[in-house]
Amino acid sequence: MMSPENSQSIKYDSVTDNRLCTVCLENEFKYKCPKCEAKTCSLSCCNDHKIRFDCSGICDAVTYCRKENYSMFLFQRDYRLLEEIDRKNAYREKQLLSLSHSNTGRNP
Repeated sequence: MMSPENSQSIKYDSVTDNRLCTVCLENEFKYKCPKCEAKTCSLSCCNDHKIRFDCSGICDAVTYCRKENYSMFLFQRDYRLLEEIDRKNAYREKQLLSLSHSNTGRNP
């Protein structure tokens, strides 16, 4: 039995070489889903694809990638994720220091 994920990729693969929307199969696509790369032509088709395939439309920050498929794009994405984590950690550390100084009555 085929899972929804498999049927989704088969449907998208069958339209990969085409410039048509993967939902309506009528218009040329204008948008590509960041999560599953479904090609859609309109907001209506985009929303339909999200409902039909239970897709959030939000790109996964962390996904497994085989070494031979690792590209400069994926490297840059990973690097930006690490930078974002570092920024958030620095911000939280600053907040904690500010709280600890305010609790002791000292100015930072």
